[in-house]
Amino acid sequence: MIQQGEAPLINGRNEIITEIDEVLGTGKVMSSKEVRASQVKDLPPLFQTVVKKLGLGGEAKMHIPAKQAYGDAGVPGFVPPGTVSIITIKIIGIK
Repeated sequence: MIQQGEAPLINGRNEIITEIDEVLGTGKVMSSKEVRASQVKDLPPLFQTVVKKLGLGGEAKMHIPAKQAYGDAGVPGFVPPGTVSIITIKIIGIK
């Protein structure tokens, strides 16, 4: 966790607005300041665990192993095999 943010913390019933940066272990930028709205209950389990520790303005960095990110095979011509994904997620809104 980089910063917890303001209380109250997020729960499974919230809808959140996030700003996401994703960089591959190779250094390739996959997204920068991409804004997404999501129901917490619809996020992958790892993301749910992380965002439930954050409040408004909270920020966390996750290192996602290749198997959980793009798979051991990667995405031919786009993501090399065995590539780690590094995602920084910032909570910019909570409903």
